Amino acid sequence: MVNSRIVFLCTGNAARSVMAATMFAHRTEGFDIVSAGTHVIEGLPMSIRTRRALAMVGHENKSHLSHQLVAADVAGADLIVAMEPGHLTYLEREFPEARRRAGMFPRIVALLEAAEITTDEPLGSLIDRVGLGDAAHVDADEVIDPAGGEQPEFDASAIELDALVDRLVGVLGVARKPSVVSLVPAATDLVFALGHGAGVLAVSHECDHPKVGELPRATSSSIDAAGTIGGADPGEVDRAVAEALAAGDALYITDRELLARLAPKVVVAQEICDVCAVSGPAVAGILPDGTELVNLTATSINGLFADIDVMAQALDRLPEAERLKATITERLAAAQKAGDKAAAEHGGRPQILTLEWADPPFLGGHWVPELVQRAGGENVLSELGQPSRRSSWDEIRDARVDIVVGMQCGYEIDVAGAELRAAIDQGVLDVPSGGVWATDATRLFSRCTTNVTEAVEVLLSLSGGTEIPGVAHRIA
Repeated sequence: MVNSRIVFLCTGNAARSVMAATMFAHRTEGFDIVSAGTHVIEGLPMSIRTRRALAMVGHENKSHLSHQLVAADVAGADLIVAMEPGHLTYLEREFPEARRRAGMFPRIVALLEAAEITTDEPLGSLIDRVGLGDAAHVDADEVIDPAGGEQPEFDASAIELDALVDRLVGVLGVARKPSVVSLVPAATDLVFALGHGAGVLAVSHECDHPKVGELPRATSSSIDAAGTIGGADPGEVDRAVAEALAAGDALYITDRELLARLAPKVVVAQEICDVCAVSGPAVAGILPDGTELVNLTATSINGLFADIDVMAQALDRLPEAERLKATITERLAAAQKAGDKAAAEHGGRPQILTLEWADPPFLGGHWVPELVQRAGGENVLSELGQPSRRSSWDEIRDARVDIVVGMQCGYEIDVAGAELRAAIDQGVLDVPSGGVWATDATRLFSRCTTNVTEAVEVLLSLSGGTEIPGVAHRIA
């Protein structure tokens, strides 16, 4: 049934048609999907209420512009989905030849569920066979019309449409795009990098990928965040985390009701750090039936490649995974070659201290020492592949250090710089010959994902004394 054209039809601002079309597109591949209205002003973006209603059920469509139904839309249509009787009246008047393949959405689903369907049968033939054009259509079949209403009316329409689309996809027996809820920022990055962003239904409260937009947030934190102006200071956060762990309290809360309502095929968590994000064991017992749990485990570049493979297997994106790994490998190799060359020219590798926290000081761990090594440096005091560890300012002062890189987890770069400056002013952090640098840790170092390539390139730049506005700057 792929390559079939389905037209979702509505009136006025066409809220119902764009919601249904978006939902169907996010669940399937290979269909020619048209969202159109019977009386529409061309080229208008969807209303904010429509956008919020879509996001509420885990969908987003930033590119939609309103479109008036034209002859070219209906000419090759295998199915035309109407939301109210007036749409069918419009078709009978303007495009009578298309009426035989048009029907009210609930009636379409009911007829198809009652029919014997094979996936080999062309969609147009199937619609002709079930007699859609001859079926009686009554007002009771109308999908909730939110036009002129407030947000609750739009949300109710979205919920009804989402259920109808799910039934339509199920009865047609077409391959579904695996739907995903990401509970970890790294997972969200990987899903989009694998070209599966349309399948994301919800993300964590920490996910900052530029394409997540207004998607629902499936997690929240019980601890105030540090790193922003007016936020908790690092010492307060450290004490709160220690107290919560000692008491057995959860650091993160997962929205169980949201997961049940979205019923994703895949939920992604992690098994690297109980403090950093929702862990797999914490959510394994609350997943909806039929949901697959995927856990990220990367603590190295090779581990990242393994995570990409696991994600690609769950999302049916194996070719995309091979291309993504090849791109990462190529960029890392180029950066490492430049780093090795710089080290040879300067008579040795710079000794780089990486700070992931300020109070108390924590040293960069897991993948961070490997990034330093690939950038031509030598990581100081913390070991390759080992977790970040607590240090002391005395231990740091006693070490041989050429460069200090602040990569405080969760910190905005300006606040990170202020924290490092305070440590210098208090006399607990010495300024080495290569300087003390603040970086955008969230973007570069706090998760092992596709950003590792940029992270190595940035380390290479600051090792050479080059600032990158908004990403890495020298504060002393």
